[in-house]
Amino acid sequence: MSKKKETVILTGAAGFVGINMTKHLIDEGYHVIGLDINDEGLKIIEEIGAEALKCDMLKEDLVPIFKRGDYLIHIAGLFKFDAPANALFLINVKLSKVVMEAANKVGNFKHILYFSSVGTYGTPAKNRKSRKPHLDVKPYKESDPLIPDNTYGLSKYLGEKFAWRYHKKGLPISIIRPSLIYGPYNRYGMALFHQLGSYCKNLMTGPTKYVLLFPMALPCRGGTYAHFVHVEDLCRACSLIMTREDTIGEAYTIGDMQPADTITFFNLMLSPFRVKINWKLIPLSRFVIKNFNKFFNKYITKLLERVLSFCFKIYGWRMNYNPDEIPLEISSDWLGYFSSNFLWDISKLLALGFKHKYPTLKRGVLEACIWYKKHKWLP
Repeated sequence: MSKKKETVILTGAAGFVGINMTKHLIDEGYHVIGLDINDEGLKIIEEIGAEALKCDMLKEDLVPIFKRGDYLIHIAGLFKFDAPANALFLINVKLSKVVMEAANKVGNFKHILYFSSVGTYGTPAKNRKSRKPHLDVKPYKESDPLIPDNTYGLSKYLGEKFAWRYHKKGLPISIIRPSLIYGPYNRYGMALFHQLGSYCKNLMTGPTKYVLLFPMALPCRGGTYAHFVHVEDLCRACSLIMTREDTIGEAYTIGDMQPADTITFFNLMLSPFRVKINWKLIPLSRFVIKNFNKFFNKYITKLLERVLSFCFKIYGWRMNYNPDEIPLEISSDWLGYFSSNFLWDISKLLALGFKHKYPTLKRGVLEACIWYKKHKWLP
């Protein structure tokens, strides 16, 4: 007689991380019940082998569904720096409370993973008072204070507080704080920089290539560093944490082994497209940061769209991809990654015996771009 599969309830299963987590858990032998309201994503996880349930978790009774689970992974959230504050707090705070309340009523989960973010740390502590934050390289630990410095980080911080509150009531919760995630199905975040890389390649065709022969400026204070994490490594780390009792009540930062500096990061984004640029660093001004959203998303994005549209017509480039898969919207909050070091101490995760499949950004970027091109998300 075969052993009954353990069931994992997965919220936000139709999103970027949710789809990858579903695939990983099914490969590990679990039965997955995926909750979401995204029809397209639900169809994908159903094809993978999950039980897909369309569910508005803010309105529907989650208790009957949760009674069927052995584990709960709460991924559902909103990650978009320029999203309205009320939307961020609705999804990242109120929904977290609803999910934790339902889990508490059921009380049958062996382990609950709550997805937070390194955004809860804010700018690393040593950098906050420094005149030269790009020179400070002290890694941030899980035990360091949480001082979020943007609306997204604050919403994740408040949601995490609800999780800890219910842990005190007896729920077996572990907190997951991923660094910037990249990989298949990613539409926002790292995907934006992949798209910029593909734009640069297209602009290297014909007369426009002479524009990019000149040094291009990067808005940052120097060679700042940041950690990233491939979505597959994130999923592997979560399944490891989920199956261990000694991780209950603990928070874990999930990142790769080696941070990438600013120039290396942009070169890696361009490398799959075989584009080389002579980068020059320029300091960020307060005026640029303050007005970035207005000028970039209102004017520069539209200008880029018009230039590319013109080039496609003039040079006969084939429009063999869907540019709407990765909307080009970059908030000023992204500029923080280029003005301070964002280094995370992952020794707590490594102490569990975890080994990365993608220890560096370089190993995962090429595979991600191959996936994007195969699925026609990039030209």
